[in-house]
Amino acid sequence: MTHLKHLSTGIRLHFNYFYLKVTGKLGEGFYFHFPSIEIGLKGEKVANRAEIKFYSIPIPNQIFSNCGVGLVATEKNSLLSLFKKEKIPFQIYFFDGKQYRLVEDRFNIDK
Repeated sequence: MTHLKHLSTGIRLHFNYFYLKVTGKLGEGFYFHFPSIEIGLKGEKVANRAEIKFYSIPIPNQIFSNCGVGLVATEKNSLLSLFKKEKIPFQIYFFDGKQYRLVEDRFNIDK
């Protein structure tokens, strides 16, 4: 059952990615990466509840070569504060249009 959930999540995230690429809404910004799909889905859920503007996409291969949930936002502080408060581990990468640069590593939530 978990595999089916992850399959449908992957389809949804890839659809979002292609839509955002075609419409030109995906580019520079802050890319949030999580240590697992389950934690990424939890991050997505709490961000939706908090009504923070972001996009859900598959995590870019330049950040992590396996499957994963990525959240993209034009500013990082709202999501960063929320995930710290909720004790959700994450990393933040900034994409400048050419490359991804790690700007925050909170995989260890004790930091």
